[in-house]
Amino acid sequence: MKSSNIFYTGLLLWMSLACSKSDDEISPPELRFSEEVITPFYTAGSSAPPMVNWNGNKGRFGIKNAVKGISIDSNSGIVSWKKTLPTGLNVIEVLAFNNAGSTSAFLEIEHLFHGEFKGLFDTFILVEGEPIFINLKFNPEGSCSYEHFSTSVEGFWEISKDSINALFFFEGEEVDQRFLKGIVVHTNEEAYIEGVMGFELGELLPTENFRADLIE
Repeated sequence: MKSSNIFYTGLLLWMSLACSKSDDEISPPELRFSEEVITPFYTAGSSAPPMVNWNGNKGRFGIKNAVKGISIDSNSGIVSWKKTLPTGLNVIEVLAFNNAGSTSAFLEIEHLFHGEFKGLFDTFILVEGEPIFINLKFNPEGSCSYEHFSTSVEGFWEISKDSINALFFFEGEEVDQRFLKGIVVHTNEEAYIEGVMGFELGELLPTENFRADLIE
């Protein structure tokens, strides 16, 4: 009988310790973002805080791979970006970690290129002593327009990693297409496009270098 009591006492003690250990165990956090973020071109901003379950042990946040113009608040998980954020879709892998481990979730930030730009060709033309500007307008859905002298034409554009291409169509002209190839430059101080414009008939007709600054 005595040995039986010792056995049950030992069993109860083991169960008590096991339950206590289970209660003290922690798990890695659970993390997710609610939706994709769309930010207008050349605009700084911040995301909403992520949805996180720390599973009883609060930790911190981080970013797995550095992205130009991106930072994170290690306490709140709010992701912020500068005007230098690359155009197009930026996929940010955010980490949440505590003493039990880490987990990650992806935040998608679409830096949507659009805007009006005004500038000059390198060989700019003077009319009555005044330069004739070029005006470029890029709409978010991919259409664009080009104005020079009294001519205004429509076209379409595409961009990849800040390299932009556009094609404009002239109606009733012998040379009916004009192309644009350039780089979108956006620093914390300014945003502009620089590149070349020329005619689709190409080699027999010259191209012209230009720079056009964002009208804010």
